[in-house]
Amino acid sequence: MHFELSIIINLTELLGNYKYIWVSNDKISSCIFTMYIKTLFVTLFFAYAVAEKLKCYKCDSSNGHPNCQSGSGIGHVTCEEPPADAGITCLAYSENVNGVTKYVRDCAIVGGTFDYQAIPLCPSMRERGRDIRTCTTCATNDCNGTPL
Repeated sequence: MHFELSIIINLTELLGNYKYIWVSNDKISSCIFTMYIKTLFVTLFFAYAVAEKLKCYKCDSSNGHPNCQSGSGIGHVTCEEPPADAGITCLAYSENVNGVTKYVRDCAIVGGTFDYQAIPLCPSMRERGRDIRTCTTCATNDCNGTPL
């Protein structure tokens, strides 16, 4: 006598489908292949969304960008890919350099510690002895455009 073991797996939580997969000990139904393809497409979509590069405003008043302080009339760039062990953020800061206030907006690499905690960029710039007046970081496209 042959006993076929069937298991019902509810995939409602996985992709929001209200379908079931029947798995038996001697065959796998075509539903599994269908769900595999759907899962593959969802994975590729999320990989594309994560791979999209960050865009930040970029200017430096010491290089002749007169509107860098106000945030008007500044260009934006697509940030380069950071190293594997780092992240990327948009940065905007003002700094006193030899009695002159310098305004900068750019992409910035955010480092981490050995236990994967992000090192705050603005405080670390101050700790290195730089006279930073205002400093902000953000991680959405063109988010560093507010007046300094």
